[in-house]
Amino acid sequence: MRENLDILIDSLLRAWGQHGASRELYVDNAKIYHASALKLACTERNIKLLHRPPREPEPGGLIERFFQTLQMQLEQEVRASQILSLHELNRVLAAWLEVDYHQRVHSETGQSPRQRYDDGTRFTRQVDLNAAMTFFHQREPRTVNQDHLDVRVGSVYFAVDPKLRGDRLLVQYDPFSPMDEVQLYSQDGAYLGLGRRYQREKGEHPGSQQPSDSQRSEPITPHYLDALRHDHEQSKQRSRQEGFDYHSARQRNAWSLTGFATHTARLLGRKGGASGLSADEMKVLAAFHASHDRLNESLLKEAFQRADSPRLAQILFHLQILLQERDL
Repeated sequence: MRENLDILIDSLLRAWGQHGASRELYVDNAKIYHASALKLACTERNIKLLHRPPREPEPGGLIERFFQTLQMQLEQEVRASQILSLHELNRVLAAWLEVDYHQRVHSETGQSPRQRYDDGTRFTRQVDLNAAMTFFHQREPRTVNQDHLDVRVGSVYFAVDPKLRGDRLLVQYDPFSPMDEVQLYSQDGAYLGLGRRYQREKGEHPGSQQPSDSQRSEPITPHYLDALRHDHEQSKQRSRQEGFDYHSARQRNAWSLTGFATHTARLLGRKGGASGLSADEMKVLAAFHASHDRLNESLLKEAFQRADSPRLAQILFHLQILLQERDL
């Protein structure tokens, strides 16, 4: 419904999650496409950021042609229906792209968009979305209040661990999130835990409340849109039966040793990722990884927060306890 930086980030992360990182990112010349966070994310992912030249409409001709096709085909069907929610519009758009547009042979290339995309030898540069999201986070130095044991970001207070009383630290947060919690790092970059939002004047730590989803009435749509959705679901079902089920794999959480070691090193504040770990530390992590499944970053961060000091033995001890608690 709007074209702010948070919408750009959301679209970009979805594209990276489905297609991996491209060699180039071609964008318009609007202000949000010159944001420092976008430049940093592209630099970290080794993506060349290209802007559409001002007052030169020709380079945008392909995308404009796509918009015309979209308006002539899908938009007419949508306007004839009673689809009013953005969620339903996105579902229909995804179905139309997969079932119709990507399968139709192009008059100039002689191939469908799907065939042309998959044509030839290619590989996907996978993107760790959790790590990519941090490129768009903000970090600000703060000193933990001696009396209230909290830090302030804007007009909001976040309660922290009492052992951080008076410490100078870095507060990292997602400026586009509801700001229910922030991440805390030492000035050397070591992860210290979370600060949770609370009302200082009440001296309480309110529990997180999940907003309930609003009830939506089922829209009445033409048969064409229903058929698109049905075919899209059938296509996804066939893909899961014939090939690798990505969603189920994520639930099993086959976190690689490299990913486990890289995140551990980053939370320890080691420069260079996993290369900053010693040979002995890597052996310990490899042994732990081989004997435990369902590891993830959330549990690892909680283990860091529970540890009295950022030592690997203590962190893995608390991580093992967390894994056992989850299996109960």
